[in-house]
Amino acid sequence: MSNMETLVNRIAVEQNFTVHVETEFKISGDSYLNLYIATKDSFEYFIFIDLPYTQLQFVNKKIQITLFTQLKKKMLEQEALPFEVTHFFEKNTSLILTTNVPDEESKLTLLKSVSAIEEDSYYYKKQVLYYSNLDLDIIINKRLLDINLSEYCNTIISNIEKYDFFVSFGDEEYDFIARLYEKLPFLTLSVTEREQLDLDSMINVSLSIDELEELPNLLALTTSEAIDNWIENIGILND
Repeated sequence: MSNMETLVNRIAVEQNFTVHVETEFKISGDSYLNLYIATKDSFEYFIFIDLPYTQLQFVNKKIQITLFTQLKKKMLEQEALPFEVTHFFEKNTSLILTTNVPDEESKLTLLKSVSAIEEDSYYYKKQVLYYSNLDLDIIINKRLLDINLSEYCNTIISNIEKYDFFVSFGDEEYDFIARLYEKLPFLTLSVTEREQLDLDSMINVSLSIDELEELPNLLALTTSEAIDNWIENIGILND
């Protein structure tokens, strides 16, 4: 299993998905791929494939057609699966492709290849998580495979200072993790609830003793007429 395969599968497991491995699934002739099929409810499924970059051109043709027509049949022939393969498998499965982009590939050519796959509406919803050798270095150097990836990604992407630096100067790690959130539908950002402000206490602290004594009377002013009368009385007292 490659580092990228390990990373994607680890995130899926952390998000409570069960993952089934299909090794050397035959696409055609002597072409075989390792597949990882994940679900947590037998309603929504994901197929992960770490695909050589040169094979992207075959995704919309031979690869997805073979997967759609042969994969479910092959899985059902097995005696034991970690989850149920239901009728939703044909209609509610996403294909997540990861691919290592050669350093010499132009960004324009890359984005054209990715768009051609993701915008193809046949058979599967598709996402292409492309990564560079520098991204692989980040995985290794940050020891991402030794920690809780979901928590780490959440910490990085929620860091306002890192975001500002990324926008102004660029940041390879932030860019890579942002791409994970974009391409992996099951990687969700968890929002930590903050303690609600006690506005009543904050107001009371800021008021003087005289103002605190007057506060119940002020809170009782619930109509425009009552407010006008109060203002008029204040004017009389000040005369």
